[in-house]
This record gives sequence, C-alpha cells and structure tokens, in this order.
Amino acid sequence: MTAPILGRYMENHISRICAEHKFRHCRETLPGYQDVQYGICHTGLVTADFRPIYAFFKNNLLKTGPRWNLESFAAVGTQAFEDVSRHFETLPPAAAYEFPEIQALSDGAALYCDYRRILTEQTKRLPLDFLQSFCTREMLTGGDSTPEEVYTLHPDNAARNRYFANLGKQIEEVPGVSEAMKQAFGQIVNRSLREFRWNRSVALPGYDAARNVCDILLPLRFAEGREPERAIAVERTEAGEYIAREVLSLSSAYRRCRAVLYPESQWLSAEKTVAYDLG
Repeated sequence: MTAPILGRYMENHISRICAEHKFRHCRETLPGYQDVQYGICHTGLVTADFRPIYAFFKNNLLKTGPRWNLESFAAVGTQAFEDVSRHFETLPPAAAYEFPEIQALSDGAALYCDYRRILTEQTKRLPLDFLQSFCTREMLTGGDSTPEEVYTLHPDNAARNRYFANLGKQIEEVPGVSEAMKQAFGQIVNRSLREFRWNRSVALPGYDAARNVCDILLPLRFAEGREPERAIAVERTEAGEYIAREVLSLSSAYRRCRAVLYPESQWLSAEKTVAYDLG
C-alpha cells in the first residue's frame, strides 16, 4: 500500500511544485556530459529525525517518454544529499498551500452544495445502499450485470463508468428521484457541517492537483452513528462563499490530504481507505 500512496502523493506534489515554479534544474558541467541535466525539488516529506527529503531527477536522453526520470530521494545531512546538492547553487523551497479560511463556516456561514454535479456526474462515488434507497430496480439494472456486481469492479473499469454515467443520466431525468436524493444528501451534508461546528478538528486540508485548488475535507456519514464512508470537498469562492462540489472516496480524500500533510485523524487514515476504495 505504501508505494501507490507515495506515487500518488508525488504526482500531486509535483503538480503543485511546477505550478509554483519551484522545480530547479541545471546542466552537468563535466566535459562530454553537456546533454545531461539534473533536477531537484523539495518533497514536503521528512525523515524520522525531521530532516527534509529532496527528490533528485535526471533528464531522459531518449526521444520518447517523460522529460525527467526520478533518480533518487536524498535527506539533508546524508552523503547522498551532498552528492546531489553539489549540482545546484541554491535549493528549491517547499511547496506552499493557501487553504480556505474556515472561521466563517464554523461561525454559521452557509454551505452551498452542487447537487446536480454530485448526484448525476459523480454517481459512481456514492455508496450503493444510498443509491438503492432512491433508484428503482429498473434504473439500477444495466445489461446483464446486477448493481452489486458492477459496484465491485475497479473504479476505472470502463463498463463500471458507463453504467454509472447512464444511471446518473436517469437520475437527472426522473425529477421525483433526483429531488428525493437531493433532500437526503442535503441532510447528510448538514450532519457533516454540524459535526465540524462541534469539532473543528475533523476538517482537513486537501489539494486538488488537477485544478491546482486547495480545499477543506469533511467526513460524510450516510446514517446516524455510522463511520464516515466518504468525504466532501469544500471550496471557498472569491466572493467568500463556501460550496461543496465533490464527493470523494476515503482513499481519494486521503491522497488529496496527504499531498499537504500526514493526516492524524480518527476518520481519515491509510488503514481506513482500504475498506471504502470503490467510490
């Protein structure tokens, strides 16, 4: 499990590093090596002794593939770091994340929800029992597969994506179903908001690398007394409004939060992402 989490973390982190122009590179100065370039960035990670860890890259000399290949990781104070850092006059700083201010939301500011996007475009991220509570059996029947069978397929499976895209379209076309789901999901979000206002520590920072946006992650409990099964991503607009546009599986929420910090939370951890990794 460590490797996939680290890989996703580095993908998100590198996106932020590049957006902030904090990736350094230079050419080799030795004779005969003029085509060789080195790159370096701060990973945002530290050792057990809290020494910063840098990622060291070498340019790809082949005509195909990515421009840079990851060469190694090196922690400050080690010989490996000394060997790496000699190529650079200055070291790049760590990525900076500007997180939404949450005081107003805690004090009672309204939280708006993009119901259409969540219920009809992110249908595959919703728990199966929630969908079964509102969708008819006819809506849930797709081809020769049962919803239970489709739901257990890999999240990126093409057949699974087609099934939920079709289901989302049906939900949008049946006003009675979409309105009932909207009301129920609104109550779930309100429960999450009440929990946050009672205990602000449940709010975790997240980074959406695809949009280069920082947001707030809140736990979603689909029934009273149940453990959080999903997270809701809350953004603060330039006008100061709070809006929830995205539902995330716990694994996606963990990766988004892990890009920023190591979560020490009762509701979001690497261990808990395994149980709910289908959304």
